[in-house]
Amino acid sequence: MILYCVTGRRARGLLRGRSPSAFGRAQRQPACAGRRAAVCYNGVSFNTENGVTTPLPIPRGEPVNPKLWIGVLISAVLLWLSAKDVDFQRAWEHVEKINAIYLIPYLALVAAEVVVRAARWQVLLAPVKRCSFQKLNSATLIGLMANNVLPARAGEFVRAYVGGRMEQIPFSTCFATVVIDRLLDGLIISAIFILAVVLRPVPDFVKAPGYAAAAVYLVALGFLFALLVRETATLRLAGFVLRYLPARFGAFAVGVLQTFVHGLHVLRSAQLLLLAIALCVGVWIVYALTFHVMWLAFGIPLSLVDAFLVLSIVSIAITLPSTPGFVGTMQAAIVFSMGFLGIDQSQAFAFAVVYHIFQYVPITLGGLIALWLERLTLGEIASAPTGVEA
Repeated sequence: MILYCVTGRRARGLLRGRSPSAFGRAQRQPACAGRRAAVCYNGVSFNTENGVTTPLPIPRGEPVNPKLWIGVLISAVLLWLSAKDVDFQRAWEHVEKINAIYLIPYLALVAAEVVVRAARWQVLLAPVKRCSFQKLNSATLIGLMANNVLPARAGEFVRAYVGGRMEQIPFSTCFATVVIDRLLDGLIISAIFILAVVLRPVPDFVKAPGYAAAAVYLVALGFLFALLVRETATLRLAGFVLRYLPARFGAFAVGVLQTFVHGLHVLRSAQLLLLAIALCVGVWIVYALTFHVMWLAFGIPLSLVDAFLVLSIVSIAITLPSTPGFVGTMQAAIVFSMGFLGIDQSQAFAFAVVYHIFQYVPITLGGLIALWLERLTLGEIASAPTGVEA
């Protein structure tokens, strides 16, 4: 995640691409009321002027930022690696043999993914405002759709922007809860990975990145606890440590920390925190069930424990830069993880493609419908002001 601010006309020079999520470099200066500034999250740049958050206009006729092409290249390479040894005739035969009756509960689970995520976000926002579940559900669906159609995982920024617009909540508050939301996801998926590798033997080279990710999230959890107990002392210690980082990384860390601390201020209730964690566990149980149900449709003899293992590997893989919708990263992670579980590559590839399609299409269509029902458009998300104090 990235949260930088810049002042003056330089904000308009940040963007290097046509899309609303093109990357830009930011100068490390604080934004304040009455001055034009910008924040950038995963390459999505917004102005803040007089306390109002507004997406930056997109320059025309400029080359696409090379960072976006890196994602395209990674997706292409991983998609090729997952498909290069596939017997496509056999893969198609596996698709033809799908038991379509299982697609009904699968699609119900896809809908449940959105509902449980929205419920968790409602809990995180509860100390700020009693929000409409319907509006948060729409904003969540729109954010997931944005991840499918915009580069650089812009959906989290879009979700905060749309949710704040619908509920008239400051963008910074909405975005802070999204940061906490994603941290909870990371902690839970790390715990799932560790539990899965204990119950299901996997190659050592698979364990290493999973353990590394778990270590990062455990450190974050410790830092979270310290902030909750001794905020001032913890921030003072963090400031001391950050002074020794290179300026670029120090500014990045300061931006993240400021947003993170803001998020903690809206979640001081232990009861709400426990409820949010419980809903987070629910989210990942639903995702694991989508794998298990689709395996039943394909007649693949893998267990629910295997589903949690594959899910955790996929979740780590899709953090890599990629095209919108995680094309390539998702297929490679599924084929790879199902391969060491003993599934033929052709069948695993067929499964990966069908699984991804039945995730991508309903979410994307649902998000576009939610935009229409809320009388929003993709253009408005890219260019309209929130009208809400930041």
